[in-house]
Amino acid sequence: MNNNLDSFTILDEAHQLGVKISNIDYVSRYIQIEKMVSEHIRIQTLLTQLKEITDEKAYNKVYDELHSIPIFSEYIELQTQVENYLKDLINILVKAVSPNILLKEKQHGGCGNCTGCSN
Repeated sequence: MNNNLDSFTILDEAHQLGVKISNIDYVSRYIQIEKMVSEHIRIQTLLTQLKEITDEKAYNKVYDELHSIPIFSEYIELQTQVENYLKDLINILVKAVSPNILLKEKQHGGCGNCTGCSN
């Protein structure tokens, strides 16, 4: 192995790894479903409603309806699986660089519940 790799070469290899990861069965399915969810009018309507509801009972009703849609339930399940895989990958990379680096655990539940990323 060449110990004189420059940072651009490593970034290129990381990109290639990302492409390989996107071809894992469940990651590929997640990418497909993510697009379907973003184009699903009822799901998008319910998500918008969730953001606007302040009453807990009404929120739970919309939340339950949203999760009763099979494609959305599959999306959430796959999202969790992909996120866990990527967390494991990041931990492996960090520990290879330095075992003394501590990573903060992010909250679960999708975007909007934590400050862990820039999405």
